[in-house]
Amino acid sequence: MMRALATCLLLAACGAPAARPVPLAARAVIAAPPEAATPATRPAAPAVERPSWLEPPRRGRTVVTSTTITILDQIGFIGVSSMIDPISFPMLDALALTLDGTPSIRGIEIVASGGDGPAQWRLLLGDERARVVIDYLIHKGVDRARLRARGTATVPVRTSFLILDRD
Repeated sequence: MMRALATCLLLAACGAPAARPVPLAARAVIAAPPEAATPATRPAAPAVERPSWLEPPRRGRTVVTSTTITILDQIGFIGVSSMIDPISFPMLDALALTLDGTPSIRGIEIVASGGDGPAQWRLLLGDERARVVIDYLIHKGVDRARLRARGTATVPVRTSFLILDRD
């Protein structure tokens, strides 16, 4: 009762219209909660489509030749930054699996380019993007000694993987 009085006084001080108290007979009766539904009576949850970047990597996403490793999709970055777009994670996971499954490739150079703008800026952004890709591959278990990064100012934006040393 005191709480209701304090609320009315506070509202009146703020210039709000006064609320009328509700008689006890008109107050809603709170019903007891229904009995817990058994698992057999619960409706089935709707099927939710998983994002593609949560799926396990597929080996068929990369093509290995004598001089390059080609990813069938382009690695995406968020805006004009060096942050890898999560949609590109399966592609990089496939690349990591390819490198793990091909120990004869002893060295690979990751060449990335930056977006639009002056050549110097594209070169710096490309260098940073290549380093981020290397960090991701190292996180996935690829040996750091096998990887090199290089930025380029070429247009259009792309990331390529060149084989430097092979048995």
